[in-house]
Amino acid sequence: MKITLKTTHYILVIALVNLLFKLLLTFRSAIPFSLGMVINHVFDIVQYCTYLIPLVYLVYLLKFINQARPVVIAFIINCLFSAVVMALGLFITRASNHVYFMIIGFFSFAVLINLEVQIFRIKHRVLTFPFRMYGITVLAVIFIHLFNAMLLPFFQYKILSGYNLLTMFNKSFTLIYLLPQAALLFILYKTAEFLKQIRPDFEYIAPNLDEQV
Repeated sequence: MKITLKTTHYILVIALVNLLFKLLLTFRSAIPFSLGMVINHVFDIVQYCTYLIPLVYLVYLLKFINQARPVVIAFIINCLFSAVVMALGLFITRASNHVYFMIIGFFSFAVLINLEVQIFRIKHRVLTFPFRMYGITVLAVIFIHLFNAMLLPFFQYKILSGYNLLTMFNKSFTLIYLLPQAALLFILYKTAEFLKQIRPDFEYIAPNLDEQV
């Protein structure tokens, strides 16, 4: 994938589509009619594809701005792991295999922690801050998952309208899971701004951070 202003605009549109799909799927439970299993699977496939394509773009972007090899590898691992999990998620439901989801959860945590460490090693005059914002939003999602999994099950007592604290928490913080995608849009926007500063006939050469480590 070649990093150009036009490519970045295409990826920006794809990431925006993914955000809109996530919003639609977030509130899908509020739709008073069933869309059918086939339509639901189509929605899931489109969501997965529009999620993975920008992640692949980030790998090429990091290579383009010549970031350290461990940083690039961490993003490649995240892409591959996300692709495998999403592909398996089309065929395996949470109810059918709890052990599978426990194993996936463990490896997801390891992959994301490694990604977090490498994100904060990114050094670039324009893109350091957007990538760190992305890292902070991913970290927020990790903490929400941990809090949800480890603390809230201890507060399963009923309150108003038959809801418990876990249900209220899940409903209140659902939109937090959209923050990483919003941060990704910010990265793409700043990348487009950065590319506009580069003349079409000029080949951008970033400093080799591997030699500095």
